[in-house]
Amino acid sequence: LGGTTFGSELTVKSTEFKSRVNLDNTQYEGPVTILQTNFAGGLSCEAATFADEMSFFAVNCNGAADFKATTFEKEADFRETEFHAASTFDNAAFGGRASFEEVVFHDDAQFNSVEFDGFAAFTSEFQGTAAFDSTQFAAYTTFQETTIAGPAEFESITCDETVRFHDTTFEAATTFDYAVFRDLVDFENTTFAA
Repeated sequence: LGGTTFGSELTVKSTEFKSRVNLDNTQYEGPVTILQTNFAGGLSCEAATFADEMSFFAVNCNGAADFKATTFEKEADFRETEFHAASTFDNAAFGGRASFEEVVFHDDAQFNSVEFDGFAAFTSEFQGTAAFDSTQFAAYTTFQETTIAGPAEFESITCDETVRFHDTTFEAATTFDYAVFRDLVDFENTTFAA
C-alpha cells in the first residue's frame, strides 16, 4: 500500500496483519481510525501525510514501527497503544494535539528532531531509551506520571510554553544539555534515579 492515496475516511478495526505493513509515502486526505488492531510484523509509515485527524487507538505493534518524517496536520491520537519493538518518529511533524497517553514503549522510542506545534501529552511508559534530541515543543507539553527506564535524551530541545515532568521517574541516565525552556518547567515529585 506504499504510495497510496486515501481520498476519504479510512477505518481499520479489530484487524490483524501478520506480516509487516508498508504504508510509506501514503496520503490520507480524510480522518483515519485504526482501532484495536494488531500489527504482528510491524508497520512502516515513513513520510506519510495525515491531512485530517488520525487515531491509532489501543493498537498492538509487535514489530518495529516507523513514522519517520511523517506529517500529522491535525490531532494524532496514539492512546493505549503498545509498541513491542523499536519505534521511530524522527523528523515527524505534529500540527495539532499529539496524545501518547497510556502508551507503552517496550523498546527504544525515537522522537528526535520532531516538531510538536500543538499540545503534546506523554503519560507513557518507556522501557528502553526515550530520545527527544533537538525536538521542538511549541505548546503546553506534559510528561506527567511517565516512567523512563532507559536513558532519557532531551538534548537541545526547545520548549516554548509550559512543560511538566510532574511525578515522572527517570530510572537511568538523563540529559537536558543545551535545552531551551521559555516558560515554566515543572519537576514536582520527579525522581532522577541515576
